[in-house]
Amino acid sequence: MPHSGKLSMIGGLTHNPKSSLPQRYGLGKSSPGILLDTSHAVATTSNTSVTLWRLCTGECRKRHIRPFFESSCARLCVTEQASGVKMRTREVWRIERAGSLHRLARQAESLPKPGPGEARIAVKAVGLNFADLFACLGLYSATPAGPFVPGLEFAGVVEALGPPAAGGMAHCGPRPGDRVIGLTRFGAYATALNLDLRYLTPIPPAWSFAEAAAFPVQALTAWYALVELGALAPGDGVLVHSAAGGVGLNALAIRAAGGARVVATVGRPAKLDFLVERCGLAPGQVIVRDRRVFGRQLDRALAALDLDGFDLVLDAVAGPFFR
Repeated sequence: MPHSGKLSMIGGLTHNPKSSLPQRYGLGKSSPGILLDTSHAVATTSNTSVTLWRLCTGECRKRHIRPFFESSCARLCVTEQASGVKMRTREVWRIERAGSLHRLARQAESLPKPGPGEARIAVKAVGLNFADLFACLGLYSATPAGPFVPGLEFAGVVEALGPPAAGGMAHCGPRPGDRVIGLTRFGAYATALNLDLRYLTPIPPAWSFAEAAAFPVQALTAWYALVELGALAPGDGVLVHSAAGGVGLNALAIRAAGGARVVATVGRPAKLDFLVERCGLAPGQVIVRDRRVFGRQLDRALAALDLDGFDLVLDAVAGPFFR
């Protein structure tokens, strides 16, 4: 397979295509059982520079934007402190030791007041992704030792604010009653939690809590892979494996905003139809993978786009297709 000389292989950031489709579950009385979120990007992308929901809906075209978790200060600065905030009882899903899902149990416990620079959020929905399953099974390198609460992303409503962080600055960002997306280093499978304000961002008005909770980890994974690692540029040729999955769909949106040309691969014909209808791709841009003729499939797709190779490959399949 020819390439332009700057080919970047971006692998290991996404997951098995059978497991990568986003699933969303609300948190409440009608849904007592909630499992599992995502992976590598959370440990590495806290400084990723993009307001991703804006970019992925085509509202933003800049390569370098405000950090995702630093909410715009165009809203009013808030000075409410936690002096009048009482402790709260919450429920969590805690696993005493990784290795088996049977160890995951629902528990009630007290949640302290939010600390300096923190907000307390009533959780309405959590993301359910492949890395949570791996964490609970002990197969994820970042799994905490000993007991932990799974969950890396959530959406909810700000209940209270802690005092200003060190330096005495007033809060600039979410206020009590605001709907927010949050990203955590575990701990999201709870009815409420305290989180640093820097890891919260407003939910777009048209989004439900479930849509918001399922967004950040997959979107940040795609952004980190294509932009931070791959240095995506206008006109680049990009191959996106497992393009109908959660990370893949975000990658397609990011490459469209960045002006790149894409070939997408999927595992079933129904997913080809989905990408043509949902993402506006031409049928010739989408490959239903067949390992027996995969090289020829790539050649046809490259020719359809007048490309002589790929500058970036986002690989959620790995293995035999590159041997």
